Amino acid sequence: MSKVAKVKEAVKETLVGSEEPVQLSTQTKARFIGHAVKDPETGELFLGPEEFINAVAPPEEDYVSQLVRIPSFARIGD
Repeated sequence: MSKVAKVKEAVKETLVGSEEPVQLSTQTKARFIGHAVKDPETGELFLGPEEFINAVAPPEEDYVSQLVRIPSFARIGD
């Protein structure tokens, strides 16, 4: 492959993207399958808004106590 062809391909991949399949971890795939619902028309699994929220931020997690540990930057410069 010539240098021009290599550059052309690199620019194309940068602008358009490549067709390489996405590599998901076993944990990510399991979390998706565990929360996904099947589309009745296509049979494909997908996450609706509620399923996505539950997959990313499960209701049993305690997010409030985690926020307490985040420092407040509102007083910087006072």
